[in-house]
Amino acid sequence: MEALTHWDDLQVDHHELGPMNARWRTADGARVGMSRIEVAPGRQSTPAHVHTAEEELFYVLGGSGLWWEGGATTAVGPGDVMFAKPRGGAHTIIGGDDGIDVLAFGPRRDIEVVHLPRPGVLRIGGVATIPAETKHQWFFEAEAGPVERIEPSPRPANVAHIAAIPAYEKDRPGWEMTQRLIGRHLSGGARPGIALQEPQQLHRERQHQSGILLRRNRNNRLQEPQLQGAGRVRHRSGGLGQLL
Repeated sequence: MEALTHWDDLQVDHHELGPMNARWRTADGARVGMSRIEVAPGRQSTPAHVHTAEEELFYVLGGSGLWWEGGATTAVGPGDVMFAKPRGGAHTIIGGDDGIDVLAFGPRRDIEVVHLPRPGVLRIGGVATIPAETKHQWFFEAEAGPVERIEPSPRPANVAHIAAIPAYEKDRPGWEMTQRLIGRHLSGGARPGIALQEPQQLHRERQHQSGILLRRNRNNRLQEPQLQGAGRVRHRSGGLGQLL
């Protein structure tokens, strides 16, 4: 994709199979990526799944729905953030009556998978050997049917509204901002992960918008997607990626 573009200019992929039905637009960097997922009413964003190495953070832009994790559900809406840690509970998102619109942010890791074509098996991460099925995993989820939807329960520690995450003021010459350490807060301090920064100057100039900075550890030297202005995406090399 171009260094600067708009969400509306990105390719829209509509994935519908079994209980899954959503429109996807993705902006990927070399080591990290972000997708905008518009989930249809009553349908799932993805199969219920667990990542072995990749963490994921979701931010609800609009609509409403359920965060489904390990069989439990939590009602979510605009401004809510949900954190899925590696090797945690299987998770997915279910659209409410009007569907739900979310941003999904996470790293893109190279996980070694060794294919042995003669016996037809895969060796994954040195921990498991499985048959090498050529059928896409969504077909298996479609055969399993939709996830069970129990009544929403109280929010677990990894789901919160953005306003409930502690804010830290930063005052630099010409650049005052409020920072919320989303990844550290939702993971219980285990992962620095992703932060959100709201430039105060931007608030004064454009009260209808807020600035968001999504960043990972500076030592990672990542190339990340960036939103600039309403709906704009820009790639940037280094440890910072910003949404405005």
